[in-house]
Amino acid sequence: MINLTRTKYIQNTFSRAAKNYDVYSEMHRSLARRIMTMIPADREYARILDVGQGTGWMTHKIKRRHPHAQVVGMDLAPGMVQLAREKYEELSIVQARAEQLPFKTNSFDLVTSNLVYQWLDNLDEAFKLIHSVLKEQGVICLAVFGQQTLSELFDSLIQSCHEDRRAQMAQRVTDLQRLPNRETVRAALVSAGFCQIEFNEFILKMNFENMFSVLKWVKAIGANALERNFYLGRDQLFKADEYYRKQYSHHGGVCASFEVFVVRAQSEERLRSLQQ
Repeated sequence: MINLTRTKYIQNTFSRAAKNYDVYSEMHRSLARRIMTMIPADREYARILDVGQGTGWMTHKIKRRHPHAQVVGMDLAPGMVQLAREKYEELSIVQARAEQLPFKTNSFDLVTSNLVYQWLDNLDEAFKLIHSVLKEQGVICLAVFGQQTLSELFDSLIQSCHEDRRAQMAQRVTDLQRLPNRETVRAALVSAGFCQIEFNEFILKMNFENMFSVLKWVKAIGANALERNFYLGRDQLFKADEYYRKQYSHHGGVCASFEVFVVRAQSEERLRSLQQ
């Protein structure tokens, strides 16, 4: 079942981030380049879908590489959709949720996505939807954040809660750290009917001035880790920042880790799927 409250929250958050998104999203562009290297070059693609196209940077690059393909971008956030439409008139841009793809079965030869699916509550169902809109032996290429993303931030917040003997709040912070691990992503792809699954996994490190700079960056790209009903007081945040700077200092500031899975998989032939 889709969590509409959480979906609306994510939609509004990314819409607010649209205007300044490109300024802060160099990491996203770097991962987009990796995704594009995973796209098989020995195939022709008539229709391509980019789920969560954001401001359209990767979608546009894919269109340039495959000029004869119809490239469709899709995003939940109306702010992102509007900006992408204004920037790239040659693209077809649709506002929709990844949990409810508004396309017919067997519609696309290729589906791409950059840092979207880690935010969804049910990966199994989301990947099944992708499988349904892909043609036989269609390809999916995507990047997702893994469970160890922003581990330093979560550790610092949890430690500040323990220091103040706020065990319940510490547990709530732990519960927010719900990004998928490798096994969860692979199992969801297999359950959806994908095969020939290829994983590239790595940790990206980014430098920041302090913990507050990390939080500012997270907010600027729309990926707010802490929801509106979650509140830490000023004193507690400063304690968390102090712990962060002591434990994770790096080149005069602090570092933040991002676990990333870049994945390619192929949809099984329909006949074989039905026989199984």
